[in-house]
Amino acid sequence: MDTDLRQEYIKLDDWSKVEFLTQLEFKENSDKWLLIDSIITDVNEYDLARIEAFKILEIADIPQYHKNILAKSLFNILISEDDYDIKNYAACALVNFIEYSFIEQLCIERLLDPEEDIDLRYCFFTALLKMKNRDELCKILKELLSDADFSRNAKCNLEKLFNISSSK
Repeated sequence: MDTDLRQEYIKLDDWSKVEFLTQLEFKENSDKWLLIDSIITDVNEYDLARIEAFKILEIADIPQYHKNILAKSLFNILISEDDYDIKNYAACALVNFIEYSFIEQLCIERLLDPEEDIDLRYCFFTALLKMKNRDELCKILKELLSDADFSRNAKCNLEKLFNISSSK
């Protein structure tokens, strides 16, 4: 990682870190991805800086090499993080990482778990709508027809994406 970028970041106060990330988001600097990875995986980092980093990951066009690393980090955060807000923003970022089978599988398992937090389930649902395997998506949506929290969304998406009507 560009030590200058990291050194510049660690000298900042908490709110300035958020501003730094906001500015860094649109700069062409491949080292920013390693910095962002170090931020999201550091449980002692300022929460709003971590959240800003997750927001970047949700929409950014990330080089494949860095995306591979970040996908693993997001997965590990989602299976180990205790902080609700951090977990929620990490789950939102999954929409940009759904092409990874281990991310897809995590989303499916967590979405279909009625004991999972409803906000997280909606993040997983949104990510899964972007999955490439349309047959699998159709199967998941059909399974969700019997889920009280998702039946309406499942029905709408079955109709919109697959022209499948359901009486539920």
